Amino acid sequence: MISCNTAVSALANQQDDPAKLYVHGSVMLLHEDDEVHVSSVGPDADDLKTLVVNLKIRVSDGKTGTTVRPFFYEEHGDHVGDFERVIVRKEISYVENGQAPVMIEHVR
Repeated sequence: MISCNTAVSALANQQDDPAKLYVHGSVMLLHEDDEVHVSSVGPDADDLKTLVVNLKIRVSDGKTGTTVRPFFYEEHGDHVGDFERVIVRKEISYVENGQAPVMIEHVR
């Protein structure tokens, strides 16, 4: 299992119209061509004051070389004032022989 170090910061600006929540950070990767994508999951099911953001990391089998990659997520609307916390959930997938396995999320 690969561990990707992450640094994250979040700022809610309610003076903008509409209000905006900015989430930005960086992740340390082990391959130069690893990919990073950010998306929102929405409010946490157990705590509606927490926004869950997905940080999807696609680990390649390419040339090794530690690199730091920035990421950014922005949410707009009056609802951003309701959030007190952001959780960044890392999802790591691996490329093997040019193929990336896809993780299946089970809903029960």
